[in-house]
Amino acid sequence: MKQSLFLLLICANLSAAETSVFGAGNLDSTAPYGLTETEKHIVKNRDTLKDIESSSRLQNNKVLSIEERIDGLQSIIDGMNQKNHTSTLSVKKIEAMFAQRVELYNQDKEQIQSELALLKETTTANIENNKKLKLVLTEFSQLIDTINSNYVSKSEYNALVKDINGFKKLISTEIRSVNRSIEDSDSSSISNPDLANRAYRRFKASEYSKAIQDYEVLIKNKYKPARGHYMVAESYYYLKNYSQALAYFKESAARYDKADYMPTLMLHSAMCMKYAGDKDNAETFLSAVISDYPATSQAISAQKELDKLLK
Repeated sequence: MKQSLFLLLICANLSAAETSVFGAGNLDSTAPYGLTETEKHIVKNRDTLKDIESSSRLQNNKVLSIEERIDGLQSIIDGMNQKNHTSTLSVKKIEAMFAQRVELYNQDKEQIQSELALLKETTTANIENNKKLKLVLTEFSQLIDTINSNYVSKSEYNALVKDINGFKKLISTEIRSVNRSIEDSDSSSISNPDLANRAYRRFKASEYSKAIQDYEVLIKNKYKPARGHYMVAESYYYLKNYSQALAYFKESAARYDKADYMPTLMLHSAMCMKYAGDKDNAETFLSAVISDYPATSQAISAQKELDKLLK
């Protein structure tokens, strides 16, 4: 088709070059005349091309107009999508705020209920305490009435106090006398209970060497030997004779390992091992105190010592 149109245009140009002076065969004229059949086809095709060109321009304009409308609609759609996205975020934000407020409300509700329950318990306890207080006041009033009915004069009271103080002084003197006689007595001439009391008093007074002598006699007499070995071990421990202390601790535990002093025995055994340079066994004993006797002061001390060893 394009080749045909090109040939027609060439022919038209050739014919135009041959136009007569009278204008016949002038293809550029607005109303050409005197045309050959070929020239007539050229003019017709030229007019057809003009119509097609005009129609094409119109179609292009329509396409451009439609594209502009589409662009406008796309902008509107993008704007709507953006608004929808913003609205969705706002809704989610509102939902999150609402959920948070609901959670806070529930927490406040639980706290209020707990405080109300505590207030109720406190109120009930106060009522019971008031009842008890009234009962005590009543009894106290009755006691005052009894005292008033059996009132003792000041002189009688002073005489009574004097007699009581004199009796206390006499008893105190007698007790001191007995204690002195026990303290000064030979171990073999004292009963085991009295010797045990003297040994403990000497231990508490830091007279460890004397306490060891007394406890050794008690051990020989087979009087509470497990405790006797423990007290000798404690005395040697405070005298810093750790090897002797450890030997007596071991003997005491072998005789009775359910004694109430076992936490201290284990702790001090561990310390003897530590001071003797036996770090591994010291750690083992400290760990045993912590696991076997938790929530005791000895366990707390053992944990502190274990932390020091593990540094």
